[in-house]
Amino acid sequence: MRDDFANWLNFAAANKALQGADLRVLLVLLSDSDQYFNSSITQTEIARRLKNNPQQVNRSIQNLETNGIIKRLKINHLTYGFKLAISTEES
Repeated sequence: MRDDFANWLNFAAANKALQGADLRVLLVLLSDSDQYFNSSITQTEIARRLKNNPQQVNRSIQNLETNGIIKRLKINHLTYGFKLAISTEES
C-alpha cells in the first residue's frame, strides 16, 4: 500500500490541471482521512479550515474528482464523504 500511496501522491503532484486551491483542499482531506483513506469532513469545514469560501472548495472538490484524485462517497442520505483514489483496485 505504501507504494500505491507514493504513486498516488506523485500522480496528484504532477497533475497540471490541479491548482493551488485544489492542492490545499487535498491536504485537508489527507489530514482528515482514516487508515482506509476515507474522510467524512464537510465542504463547509474544509472552507473554515482554509479560511476560504465554500464555493471555491466545491470547485476544488469537483476538480479533484474529475481528475481521479478523490471519489465522493455517500455516507447517509444527506451527507457525502470522500475517498482518496489511491489505487486502481479501489475504482
